[in-house]
Amino acid sequence: MQAKYIIVDLFARVAKGDSPKSSIAEAEKELKNVYERA
Repeated sequence: MQAKYIIVDLFARVAKGDSPKSSIAEAEKELKNVYERA
């Protein structure tokens, strides 16, 4: 199993200058992928 840092990555994207909306959308996509495999 590979560790995923979805929430940490979300905050890092915003800190780098990405918009919060697009960062949340990316995090949502990642979470859906994780839960589809479970």
